[in-house]
Amino acid sequence: MTKQSHTPGPWTVTKLDGIHPNVVAGTRHIAGVYDLCIDSQRPEDVANARLIATAPRVLAALKAILANEVPSDAEWKEAEAAVREAEGV
Repeated sequence: MTKQSHTPGPWTVTKLDGIHPNVVAGTRHIAGVYDLCIDSQRPEDVANARLIATAPRVLAALKAILANEVPSDAEWKEAEAAVREAEGV
């Protein structure tokens, strides 16, 4: 596996400007999810931000599964939980 080069998680979704979802890691801004030409939030913006925010968790879960010939129940449960978080369930 390669060395981690992205900002460590957890990443979370906030609304820094009160309207548009933003992805942050602590006080570090990771991404803003909005259309620069639209001054309101689209329904899929929060879902897109949530998907971006779960990237470190999903990556870690997949790496844990791939590192083992037979993944443990805990590794599968973490992967399932990461998918549920990405989907907002």
